[in-house]
Amino acid sequence: MYTNPTYLTLIFVLTILVYVCSVDENAIPFFHLKWKIFLLNVRKQWLLLKMKPDMWLMKRRMKKVLRDLQAEQEKNND
Repeated sequence: MYTNPTYLTLIFVLTILVYVCSVDENAIPFFHLKWKIFLLNVRKQWLLLKMKPDMWLMKRRMKKVLRDLQAEQEKNND
C-alpha cells in the first residue's frame, strides 16, 4: 500500500472534510463560499500581476508630470 506521508495526509484531510460535510448541513455552503473567495483572490492577484507593468509606467509618467509642474512653478516664481 501507499506509505507516502503526503498521500496519507491528503487522505486524512479529505476524510475529515467528508465527515464534517456529512454531519453538518451548513458545511457544504460554507466550503463553497470559501472556494469562491479563494478563486476571487486568485483572479485579483492575476490581474494585479498583469497590470503591474502598466502601474510602473503610470508611476513613471506621473513623476515626469510632477517634475514638469514643479519646474514650471519654479519658473513662474522667479
